[in-house]
Amino acid sequence: MNREYVLDKTLIDAYNYHRSNMYQEALECYIAAAELDGDNNEIWFEMGSCLYSLGNYPKALECGLASLKLDSSHAKSWFNCGLALNMMNEDERALVFYSEAIKLNPAYGMAYFARANTRYFMEKFGEAIKDYTLALNSLSDFSWEQEESHYYRAVCYEKIGSLDFARIDYNWVLKKSPDRYDVIRKRALLSFKEKKYQAALKDILKARELYPASKRLSQIQKKIEVQLEKTQERGEVVSFH
Repeated sequence: MNREYVLDKTLIDAYNYHRSNMYQEALECYIAAAELDGDNNEIWFEMGSCLYSLGNYPKALECGLASLKLDSSHAKSWFNCGLALNMMNEDERALVFYSEAIKLNPAYGMAYFARANTRYFMEKFGEAIKDYTLALNSLSDFSWEQEESHYYRAVCYEKIGSLDFARIDYNWVLKKSPDRYDVIRKRALLSFKEKKYQAALKDILKARELYPASKRLSQIQKKIEVQLEKTQERGEVVSFH
């Protein structure tokens, strides 16, 4: 049988399996395709993607590096290697790979997002804010990654004490996902920190509607109510914003 025909058929099967999230079946097809055309960097890239989805991060990294050996300008392979390195707890190396992907594709929103997440978990909050902002310039509107960029940027702003900016991002997330419990709770605590007790109480009551059995929320509500009562006794202005 014609070699090119077999290769094409094998790759079509691989792509169809991959698209259907049948990663093991797709992987076997990519391995067979690599035996027919081992100099095709896309095959190694796709093989690495399957291995990553199967949780085999060291092998996924090996495939990504094999793809880059064949074509060092393949931004997605740099990105995939970064993902594998993150999962292997090699965050410093992951940053290098994400940065290379961004050099090759300055509009690579997912690479900015991944680099931002890496910096966030390394507690490099100022750098993470910059990357989340760059990610938001390129990510698709209303995507999960866009929402998470606003959320984690808000947390970073809060960590460095920029509470007004944190509130803007929390508000953005809640406008898109009004019942998102983790953000409602964080905005309540932010309001409490700013002594905006009425606003804090409103959010905590909303959070308790979503999770009525939470003892932690009940404790937070009591703390807010105590402070709210104290301010009212002193005749202070209570902020609703």
